[in-house]
Amino acid sequence: MSRFVYRLIKPYEWSKGSSYFGTTKDKADGFIHLSTKNQVKGTFEKYFKDCDANLLVIDLEDVKTYGRVEWETSKSRGGELFAHVYGPEGIRPSSIIDMIDMKDFKE
Repeated sequence: MSRFVYRLIKPYEWSKGSSYFGTTKDKADGFIHLSTKNQVKGTFEKYFKDCDANLLVIDLEDVKTYGRVEWETSKSRGGELFAHVYGPEGIRPSSIIDMIDMKDFKE
């Protein structure tokens, strides 16, 4: 599985140096939804195509030191495996490598 994964966010949903705890949907589902590099475009088209979006680049190896990461099947995305982060810590700043504008994302 990928070491580096991505989280699409709206620009106001995260500020540098803070932990990321997910959206209302993440909280309702009980985990933070993440995408691999190959899944970003599909996630963008499904949930973010009508708004500005940024990408958080996340180091899953660092997340695993304090949270639980599960690769789980998504029925709504044709059975693809997606990384989900469980736990009250969210995603700590040490795990967030970079934030890039979706317009600058290269597959």
